[in-house]
Amino acid sequence: LRRALCDEASLNSVADSNHSCCIETDNFSGNNDEDREINRAQKIYTLLSIRNKSMSNAQDFGYIDVKLLPNILEVVQKYSQSMSEDNYYVRDFSIVYEVMRSCTSNL
Repeated sequence: LRRALCDEASLNSVADSNHSCCIETDNFSGNNDEDREINRAQKIYTLLSIRNKSMSNAQDFGYIDVKLLPNILEVVQKYSQSMSEDNYYVRDFSIVYEVMRSCTSNL
């Protein structure tokens, strides 16, 4: 059930998850906002934050065309604004640094 709300296997699977159905369990509370885009943003930013703590976002950004970097950075900044600081939250500049580092190491 949780996987339908937020499949954390990859950024694409998180983006493809359900963002409108509200289910609350002991371990997970998802889709708390009425706006699907905010729910989506919070899930993606949470995954980026969790992976940033172990510097493992490179698996999703390592081979992305550098021309897409401005769009990625814009989305990270935008999504960070929908977050509250909790156990998973990391600052947006930490994620930006990691993404830039992984993208530029492939030049």
